[in-house]
Amino acid sequence: SPADDAEVVTKSCRFDGTSSYLNRATTSTDTTWTMAFWIKRAKLDTIQYMLTFSTASGLAINASNQLYFYNGTAYTSTAVYRDTGAWMHVAIVCTSGSADFYINGTQVTDGGFSSSLTCAAVGTLNIGYWSFDSLYYYNGYMADIYFVEGSAVTPNTNFIETDATTGQLKPKAYTVSGTNSFHLDFKDSADLGNDAAGSNDFA
Repeated sequence: SPADDAEVVTKSCRFDGTSSYLNRATTSTDTTWTMAFWIKRAKLDTIQYMLTFSTASGLAINASNQLYFYNGTAYTSTAVYRDTGAWMHVAIVCTSGSADFYINGTQVTDGGFSSSLTCAAVGTLNIGYWSFDSLYYYNGYMADIYFVEGSAVTPNTNFIETDATTGQLKPKAYTVSGTNSFHLDFKDSADLGNDAAGSNDFA
């Protein structure tokens, strides 16, 4: 539903699926970190990378609408995510190089995601883009993107909460810390890569 200035999240960023993405060389070498964000898909049945890291690894929704993670080996969820009318919260929680994945606060444990997967430091981060062998772009909306360096943050108590009236999940404000941490809130349409938490802006 429409948000107003009293809400935690009032803006999102639309990625066009053909050329738009955000990029930053984070310089982070920490293998403990958290990324959390909201997405709303605009197109189904195509592979769309939400995140890629400098280690030629990344997180996507594949052409079968499954959650897909690649780190040299491909992992694919059994569940499919086809809803283009609703927002979905996605989180990666990496602890000493071992990552767990969450959708709407629930850990993904189906298909190839049945155990913790190897995930290196973020390094150079692309949001909405994969460029290592073929070009893949994200087609849809993203909002409230957090990166927390050096901390494994539980998503369902820190980034999201249940609305007391509707029973639906909604964003929850979180204060980031860490040299390379950031929060993209997309409130400035003239500066979409602005880091609302500090100076770690994206191009």
